[in-house]
Amino acid sequence: MIPRNCLSTVLDRLVTDGGYGAFRGSAHSSWGMHVLHISPQGVAHYTPGATLDHPAQALAGFDGLWWDAELDDVRPVTVRAIVVSAWIFALGATAWAIARLWSRK
Repeated sequence: MIPRNCLSTVLDRLVTDGGYGAFRGSAHSSWGMHVLHISPQGVAHYTPGATLDHPAQALAGFDGLWWDAELDDVRPVTVRAIVVSAWIFALGATAWAIARLWSRK
């Protein structure tokens, strides 16, 4: 099973509902980015119900909530955050797709 985090939940919504996926700087770390879902209904994002002890815990998944509210302003994104997040996106999307295909069997 793929951990539930902002990436996997947005990928699920893109497949089921369409829309767009977008990135923004994380409000919780300087080395990561947050994934958002954009649809005709507006911007939504999946976040933990409580602050995680360490931002890397998001990779393991969490019980979260969908927020359909305006987002706080965030700081500019560093080059390091873009590169780290691109690798996380590539590996996470690949694992998500394999898990989806595996669950159909």
